[in-house]
Amino acid sequence: MKLEEQLSAEQYNALYTSGEELGRLVKSIKLAGGYPGTKKNRIASAFLVKATKTLNAITILCKAGYGEDAVILARSLFDMLVDILYITRFKLDTMADRYELYDDVWRAKALNAEGKSRNLKKLIRERMKNLQPGDETPEQLNTKAVKAMKRFKYRSDTWRPRKLTLYDMAVKVKLGSLYQTMFKLHSQVVHTAPRIINNYAVIKNGHLNYTYQPSHKHISDALISSFTLTLGILKVFNELTHTISQESLDSIEMKHGLVVMKIFG
Repeated sequence: MKLEEQLSAEQYNALYTSGEELGRLVKSIKLAGGYPGTKKNRIASAFLVKATKTLNAITILCKAGYGEDAVILARSLFDMLVDILYITRFKLDTMADRYELYDDVWRAKALNAEGKSRNLKKLIRERMKNLQPGDETPEQLNTKAVKAMKRFKYRSDTWRPRKLTLYDMAVKVKLGSLYQTMFKLHSQVVHTAPRIINNYAVIKNGHLNYTYQPSHKHISDALISSFTLTLGILKVFNELTHTISQESLDSIEMKHGLVVMKIFG
């Protein structure tokens, strides 16, 4: 398998082209009118737009030589794919409701001054004094949050079902192996593991050398994983809305697969 430093400009360009073609395919969908059918459809369309923006950001970072930072964004796409697969696996909109209504709980906590610093309490008070038409008061938010908590009994820090970890959810949506490989490797970068941080301060010939400049590290990893995960989110959306032909999806996936095989063998 080739190392990053051995890839040619032509090979990188082929990976960039794959991502750009996927972005164009998503943008060819007529999203302007929205998908009011089910809550799952609306949430899936929002996930798809967010994933496409993240894919664009990853491309920009990689072209500038910041693969490590691109990998951090790529890992967020894994979370998104697991979430949308889990939300849409249920026939009814119950899990979509659980996801959406958690926002009421989060906003109520954010505007609760208890336990906040003095400066933050001041900001919250000023925010309450300058409510705009349509803004909800803390009392209204608390009422909605209590109702949501009574229905779903959220954990304090996430919308996800109680006792289920991200790994548990990944296994349920058949992404357990991807969690154990791609997600864990990306997590090394996210959490600044020793193996990652050692790349920035290296002892060579008795001297400590620091690496500030852009490099090729993690670029192909970020490009390949972001394509795979964004395509996965597109497939979920398409299963709900049937807006793209299966032939188009198969074609872009096959072309990308051939690019990766040609590079890495």
